[in-house]
Amino acid sequence: DQHKPLMQRKDVERQCVIRRPGTTEDMAAAAAFFESDNASCITRETLVVAGGMPSRL
Repeated sequence: DQHKPLMQRKDVERQCVIRRPGTTEDMAAAAAFFESDNASCITRETLVVAGGMPSRL
C-alpha cells in the first residue's frame, strides 16, 4: 500500500511529545545551547534531542 509509510510516520508522530519530526534546526539549537554561556555549568552530560520520543521506538 503506497500510503503505509505515511501512516507509519503519523503513528510515530502521535507517540512523540512535540507531535512532529525533529529537524536539523532542533539539533543545531541544542548544540548552540551547549556552546553558549547559558551552559557554562554543564559538564560531562549527554543531551538527548528526541522530542520526547519513547525510547522503545
